[in-house]
Amino acid sequence: MVLGGTNLVMVAIMAVAPVHLMAHGHDLGFVGLAVSGHVLAMFAPSPVTGRLADRLGPAPVAAAGAVLLILAGIGGLGHDPGGAAMVALLFVLGLGWNCGVVGGSALLAASVPPALRPRSEAIGEASMGLAAAAGAPAAGILVAVGGFTTLCLAGSLVGAAIFAGARRRTWRRPHGAEDERSGTSRALRDPAR
Repeated sequence: MVLGGTNLVMVAIMAVAPVHLMAHGHDLGFVGLAVSGHVLAMFAPSPVTGRLADRLGPAPVAAAGAVLLILAGIGGLGHDPGGAAMVALLFVLGLGWNCGVVGGSALLAASVPPALRPRSEAIGEASMGLAAAAGAPAAGILVAVGGFTTLCLAGSLVGAAIFAGARRRTWRRPHGAEDERSGTSRALRDPAR
């Protein structure tokens, strides 16, 4: 849910954002800078968000990503942002995507034993791909029906659903992880885990 929902929101907004900027009179150079800022926010924070997922657990990181997606959606409500506001919206959207993907991937990996991780990773990738395939056409329909504001509202609602799901999910150590105090595997100490 976290991986698919996060990718859905990001792809939907990014499918329309360059066209939206050009429709508001921005040249291709400005659009390129806005998209570059967004992509930077998607990938550059990964070492930090990965560390946070290790220290705090993946659920808080995924929940933070959902909050950022909500904020990005709110940034487009009530008016059609252009210029600096749109660049900020896209940057926050990229950060939300990063937190959602890092947190969601860690949640997925922690939910299965090591032997099943390749299969679960494939399911995660498939959910992201299907969400992307649905997000772009859905974005076009939403913008055609209700404008950019409607798209951003829908993005905020999906972000809220992700937040609710990530908030309910508690961190569980990956199967076989060592207990920091004793250095012994929890799975070995408690076979029921």
